[in-house]
Amino acid sequence: MRLARRAGPGTAGPRGVRPPGRGTSLLVAALALAVPAADGASAGGRDPAPVLARHYAPLARVERRAAGALGARVERWRLITARGDTVHALWRAARAGVVRPWTAVMMGGLHTGDRAALLLPEDSPFNALAVSWPWRGPMKLSPAEFALKLPAIERAVLRSPSTLALGVEAVARARGVDPSRIVLVGASLGVPPALAALRLTGGPDAVLLVDGGADL
Repeated sequence: MRLARRAGPGTAGPRGVRPPGRGTSLLVAALALAVPAADGASAGGRDPAPVLARHYAPLARVERRAAGALGARVERWRLITARGDTVHALWRAARAGVVRPWTAVMMGGLHTGDRAALLLPEDSPFNALAVSWPWRGPMKLSPAEFALKLPAIERAVLRSPSTLALGVEAVARARGVDPSRIVLVGASLGVPPALAALRLTGGPDAVLLVDGGADL
């Protein structure tokens, strides 16, 4: 595995996405505290693989449907695991005529989700699959709601590496994708899950990490 690029410092907030409010900041803070544990940075240096594996199930099938209203060559993907869990993703194929395009797999932010694939230029010479964060609860939380939902937030964080791993598995099976030209992208709070996903899949041939702090 080779490190394609590590850029930074900086932020990874997409243009046009509003800055987090107080409630959202609580959720972001929870992610910032919980995510490092997913890549083995927790105290004691314990191997995180067994914990990550408990939140992972192999990919069973991929449901794809055209989403032309979102742009050319765009599809909505629904990744379904052997355990029945689902992951939502958005796919944009490389422009026509590109030979053996690279395929980027990434995780969208809290306000962006799988639409992160649409932030890339429409005429990009590579395929892109953006998967949503597994957190499906409210983005704005009061301090009391935050405290009550903290266990669920932690579970969502621990599922994020498996979400990326499933995205890698899905694109590797897709027609027109070269399995030896897949790059895993981690930006801002997505950096630790991207690294942790490597404990669940050996599919990526390159990794791109972009430093940032969720625009905080």
